[in-house]
Amino acid sequence: MANMDWSKEFGINSSLKQNFARSEQEFSAQVEQIKDLLQLSPADVLLDIGCNTGQYEKSLSPFVSHITGVDSSPVLIRQTQVLANVTFLVADAMRLPLGDKTFDKTLMVSTLQYIPDPAKAIEEMRRVTKKTILFLNIPDKTQKESYFDGINKLNRSDEEKETIRQRNNAVHWFDRTDFTDTFDARPPFFGALISI
Repeated sequence: MANMDWSKEFGINSSLKQNFARSEQEFSAQVEQIKDLLQLSPADVLLDIGCNTGQYEKSLSPFVSHITGVDSSPVLIRQTQVLANVTFLVADAMRLPLGDKTFDKTLMVSTLQYIPDPAKAIEEMRRVTKKTILFLNIPDKTQKESYFDGINKLNRSDEEKETIRQRNNAVHWFDRTDFTDTFDARPPFFGALISI
């Protein structure tokens, strides 16, 4: 991952950089989990909504026919790498400018909670996907209080803790019963699969 000035690029305190960065080992494990859960094959056409700077595209592109990465941020899309079988697109997850049943499988990692109307985004994902949708890192409503209790134990200033609280109060927290096939992930998150 290239070094960047997080405060300049994203307007955030650089001490929050660790919230965006993953260790190489954790990221590799998550890529393997995605490959396994989606049962990726060389013929698959994959959609990644909330692609950020294209980390998953770079790691998953050797295992599929094509990947389209979508993000609402032009700043993040400009940071992506050009890859032969990858297309990047600036678009809104609630209004995807993509054809019906265009993709075999769809991936969304750490994104659903930030979308103003998650139900509309899921409806759009169903529209453009033929087989399977995978969500990773969905905030579990039952873990919300313990998550915020943990914020109080952080070795950060009161101002930083309040920023984290405000940011996370603005996100959607989900009930596992909203999804048919869920699995445990790192608390306070869970994952879900939707078969079409």
